[in-house]
Amino acid sequence: MIRYWSLSLLGMLVSLASLLLITWALYHLVRTGTCASGGPYVSARPCPEGTGAKILGLTGAIFALLIGGGIYAARGNRGHGATLGMGIVLWSLLFISLAAATFVAAFGPANNDDPGARTAAIVLAIVFLPMGILPLIGAVGFGFGRSRLKGKVSVTASSYPKPAPPQFDVSPPPRPAGAQAADVTARLRKLDELRDSGLLTDEEFQAKKAEILREL
Repeated sequence: MIRYWSLSLLGMLVSLASLLLITWALYHLVRTGTCASGGPYVSARPCPEGTGAKILGLTGAIFALLIGGGIYAARGNRGHGATLGMGIVLWSLLFISLAAATFVAAFGPANNDDPGARTAAIVLAIVFLPMGILPLIGAVGFGFGRSRLKGKVSVTASSYPKPAPPQFDVSPPPRPAGAQAADVTARLRKLDELRDSGLLTDEEFQAKKAEILREL
């Protein structure tokens, strides 16, 4: 249980931090636009300080996002599946964040009025937003349909009556008529002997004899 929640929390924190770093770095890179630094030629628009760090941060954050998803997946399973998997959530958040960062950088209040950046933001929004939203909608619809199907199956199964347990006849088999008559005769003879020996009175003898004869 501790391992499950520890890896879940660590995976979500790493993934969230990676998404924030990706969004931050991409936002500043779009605002920077086209630039060049270094080399034997003098660029008309040199890159501002820290541009290289933002590029490295963007690349590293993408790998960190994959690592965070792997940590979350390594937590194991508690025996029930969630409607939305972590992979679908990270995929959707990544592409929605990329589209939002470029759009805000190109059209937000701090934009550089760069036509190229605005064109790139529109293209990325058209491409990335469906890539982020459609899998999310599909996963939610699939989970909802699966839960409804499971409910229908359980209701259908419960509507059928349970089969009655098999009945077994444990009563002893009937004794043959000849054996029963022989047994009665032996018991009556035994009664005669007891009466002759004085162990039974005539009244007791008659009562026992009637009891034996009722069993026939």
